[in-house]
Amino acid sequence: MDTAFEQTWRWLEMRVQALLALPFETMDRHELMTELGQIGQMVGAA
Repeated sequence: MDTAFEQTWRWLEMRVQALLALPFETMDRHELMTELGQIGQMVGAA
């Protein structure tokens, strides 16, 4: 597998895991937007 693809896949997987770990049921809109912003700033952001 291409190294760039592997790295991109790892970054994507990291973000998906972070998204799925969020406690959506207990978060208000502001908390959710803050967390999504942090996920967007994770390593590999464009």
